[in-house]
Amino acid sequence: MRQQLALSDFIFSVANDNAYQQLTRESGGGWTNVERFGQKPLSQFTGLPLQTISLNGQVFGSDGVQQMHYLRAMQAEGKPYQLMDFNGNDLGQWKIMNIQEQQKYVIDDGKPMVIEFTLALEEFAN
Repeated sequence: MRQQLALSDFIFSVANDNAYQQLTRESGGGWTNVERFGQKPLSQFTGLPLQTISLNGQVFGSDGVQQMHYLRAMQAEGKPYQLMDFNGNDLGQWKIMNIQEQQKYVIDDGKPMVIEFTLALEEFAN
């Protein structure tokens, strides 16, 4: 099966009806400026900060609620997960920092047909 991304055993893919449309990855430079009286600030490298990834996508169909519950259960475990990209490259371990969902096209029994989600991940370093 083709995948976009795998967070442990949670696979983001078109085939699973939980594809993401946008991935934003932020990698800070690790520089800070120290203010000095009467002079320009002193730039100092303090070490690289943790990277972050934000995924925006949609889950389709009535099983979307279960997929969101599964992600929240992973988050509640309080541990980092291995992240693999579409080429099988190991991106290291990442923490689930935030899950946001918006349910749309809710049918008469309360099931949403579309769930738009944003998943915020932060690199885990130990």
